[in-house]
Amino acid sequence: MSINFKTLQSDPKELLRFCRDSRDLLRQNLEIREKCLHIFQTQCGEGKLSGYHRFKLLSHCLSFIIGDSFQEALQSMEEETVKNPTAKNLARVQKITRCLKENEFLRIFLTGPYPFKEDVASSEGESFRFHWDEEGELHVVLYDFTDEMATMIQSLKPNALHFGSPRVLSKMVESRRTFDFVEEIDLEVAQEAKIESLKEVFPHIKVCFAGASEIELPFIVFDPSLSDQKKLDLSKYGEVLSDKILLKIVRKLSSQKPILCNLEGCKYLTDAAVIKLAETFPSLGAINLAYCERLTDRSVEGIAQSCQGLRGGIFHGCNFTDAALTALTTRYKFLQKVFLHGCKRITEGGILEMARHCRKLDRIEVDSLSESAHSQIKEILPKCVITGKREGDNEDSRPSKKRKIDFFRNSAVTKI
Repeated sequence: MSINFKTLQSDPKELLRFCRDSRDLLRQNLEIREKCLHIFQTQCGEGKLSGYHRFKLLSHCLSFIIGDSFQEALQSMEEETVKNPTAKNLARVQKITRCLKENEFLRIFLTGPYPFKEDVASSEGESFRFHWDEEGELHVVLYDFTDEMATMIQSLKPNALHFGSPRVLSKMVESRRTFDFVEEIDLEVAQEAKIESLKEVFPHIKVCFAGASEIELPFIVFDPSLSDQKKLDLSKYGEVLSDKILLKIVRKLSSQKPILCNLEGCKYLTDAAVIKLAETFPSLGAINLAYCERLTDRSVEGIAQSCQGLRGGIFHGCNFTDAALTALTTRYKFLQKVFLHGCKRITEGGILEMARHCRKLDRIEVDSLSESAHSQIKEILPKCVITGKREGDNEDSRPSKKRKIDFFRNSAVTKI
C-alpha cells in the first residue's frame, strides 16, 4: 500500500480520513503509526487542528493515543464552547458525548489525567461550564439562567445539571420550562431550592444530590455530606435504585470507608453494580443483599475478591447457590454471621461445608434443616445459634418478606 505522507502532513483532513479508513493497518504497522503520530503532533503544535478535530482524529486513531493528547483535546473543546457557544460548537459537544457513550476505550481516559470536576467555581464572565464523567455522560454547571441558556441546555441535552447558586435553580423553576432529558441534579450549593418542585421541571429525574428531605418523592434524594461514614443505607430506595444510580452514589462517596452496607429490597440491582461497590469499599464488614432478586453468585464472588474483612452477610431471598457459600468460606475463615432464609438453591451440604471451614460462626439463619444436619453443625460449632424450621417443628421461624430487617439496629449484625 502506497502512502503519501506529504499529503497527510499538509492537509489535516487527509490525515483524519486516512486514520479513519486504515485503523487495522495502524494497529499492525508500528512504523506507519509512529509517522502518523508525528504528523498529528506537528499539526497540533502549528495550530492546524481545533480541539474538535483533535478529538475526532484521536477517536479514529485509538492505536496510538499517548500522553495527554486526549485530555488536551477535550479541555480545548470545552474552553472553545464556553467562550463561544455557537450552534456549531454545541453540535460538536453532542457528537463527542455520543462517541464517549458508545466507545468504552475513550471513556477509560476520563479516569486518568483529565479530572472529573466536582467543584463548581466559575471563572470571571462564565455563564456555564461542562465536563464528561467516567460513563461518558455530559454534566453542565450553570452560573446563570436566561432564554439563551435554556436554548443551550436544550441543544446539549445533558444528563446532569449542577448549579453555582440557589438563584440559578430558582430561575429555572420560575421559567416553567421542562427539561425531560435530565436525570441527575446536584443541589449541594443550592439547597434552598424546593425539592418537591423539581419533578415539574425535570420529569425524568432519577437522583438528586441535596439536603435530606422527609418528603415522599418519586426519585432519590441523597445527601453525601450528611451520610454516616460508617454506614451506607439505601434500602428505602429499593423500588427505584438502579445500577446506574448506585454507581453515581458510590462515586460520590468514594473517599469514605463504610463498614456496613444495606441494599435490602433493591430488586433492580445486578452483579456488576455490587461488584463495583465492593471494589470501591473494600472496608465493608457486613452487607445486606436481602431480596435483591437479580443477583447471582457472581456478586458474592466479587465481594469475596475485594472486601478483606467481611464478617457477616444477610442474603435472605437471594438466588444464590452453594458456589456463593464456597466463595465466602474460601476467603473468610473468620466469618461470624450468615442469614440465608429463602435461598432455595442453597443445600444442607453447602451449609455444612461452610460450618467446617468457618469456625468463628456464631449465627446461621436458614429456612429449615434436617435433624442430622443440625446435629452435625452443632457438633462442629457448639456455640453457634441456628435458627430455622427443623424436622418435627410446627412453627416456621422464617422472616416475612414484607418485614424489613432493621439492619443498623440488629445487634447480630452491628456487633461484628
